Amino acid sequence: MLKVLIWHVSDETSFKDKAIKILEQQHDGIEIVGEATTENIAKVDERGQYDTLLCVGAKKIGISKVTTDAHKLNLPEEKLLGDWIVTIPGFALKKYRQLQRSRLSIFSKNCFGGVISHTLGLVYRSPFVNLDVPEPSFMKFLSAPRNYMEKEFRFSQWLGEPSPIYPHGVPRFLLDDLVFNMVHYKEIDECNEKWTSRKQRINWYNILVVMHTNAYKCLRNFKSIR
Repeated sequence: MLKVLIWHVSDETSFKDKAIKILEQQHDGIEIVGEATTENIAKVDERGQYDTLLCVGAKKIGISKVTTDAHKLNLPEEKLLGDWIVTIPGFALKKYRQLQRSRLSIFSKNCFGGVISHTLGLVYRSPFVNLDVPEPSFMKFLSAPRNYMEKEFRFSQWLGEPSPIYPHGVPRFLLDDLVFNMVHYKEIDECNEKWTSRKQRINWYNILVVMHTNAYKCLRNFKSIR
């Protein structure tokens, strides 16, 4: 029987009941050993006698915040499980734990990598999040990724007109001769901070590369990458 400790990380509870029901069905019942908030989770957790730490409301604040709080409270990261993740069609706890342990890094030329990581509650182990990379730059990066990651990531210019969402426009950065349009960032400092921290998390032994193209030449070059 699966032993579950419930951690209320925010006031959002819309996924809780469904997540518990799914876990019960998949494990022939579960034992809820306790419920706690961030204020008292350390005391409730002190015995550590559970298999899964079900994080209720995790989607509202983001899995990165949950993971950071877990580290501060000395909670086991390997037992964390966002409640909304359980409700994703096809979810299986064993397979999800395998995915977590794989420490997957995703290189994507657009927002796909970030969307997938966010949806599945995975740590961003790549700086390819919330950005758009022109096809020629992305292909060139893939030809020598480690080399390019050693280059300086530097601001180039603002793109487009200022707007309420983007007060200065969209920031464009350069990585040596490669172009990166940081389409979901507003400030230069934020771009630099996120790029640097996520670059350091890259797992070079487990990388998923994702892109789409309508150009045969690009497809041919992609297939030749080793």
